[in-house]
Amino acid sequence: MATKSRATAIDMDGRTLAGKRILVTGAAQGIGHISARFALDRGATVIALDRAGAGLDAAFASIEVTRLALDVTDAAALAASANPPSCAHCAMLCALANGLLLWNMTYEGLSGAAIGAHIHGPATEAQNAGIVIGFNNPVSSPMAGQATLTPAQFADLRDGKWYVNVHTAANRGGEIRGQLKAQ
Repeated sequence: MATKSRATAIDMDGRTLAGKRILVTGAAQGIGHISARFALDRGATVIALDRAGAGLDAAFASIEVTRLALDVTDAAALAASANPPSCAHCAMLCALANGLLLWNMTYEGLSGAAIGAHIHGPATEAQNAGIVIGFNNPVSSPMAGQATLTPAQFADLRDGKWYVNVHTAANRGGEIRGQLKAQ
């Protein structure tokens, strides 16, 4: 808990890191962990690196981040890294009509084939949540679909409490994630 209070004590004048991807080395503990939590609390997508993969798993057990066990001071390890941090992109266009959600989603640049994709909620950008709408497998880009929403689901979507998550074999917890926001 001390980590969170230290991270949130820094004033950013209301600015967020939403839509930014931040790579943090030494993320399992100390200043690296504080920096990662700071970025997550402000809406960033964090790629957490540390020499100790188990330390990353423990430090981010209930937080959805891309974790990579890698010693960045070891040139050979960097060169041999078979799973570099993703530079994937995803775009999702949604429309609502009489309680019917229609979507069209595209993505690219994943570390491998998508093995699943879902809409999760309700959750803020710094939280995780269960699946609200699952997409039919196999997942491919582009993909389109529709679902009928309850009034409560509509309210969560309207309030920005849903996110889309695309999963790969290398990143089973989700390789790319984006909060859905009404515009």
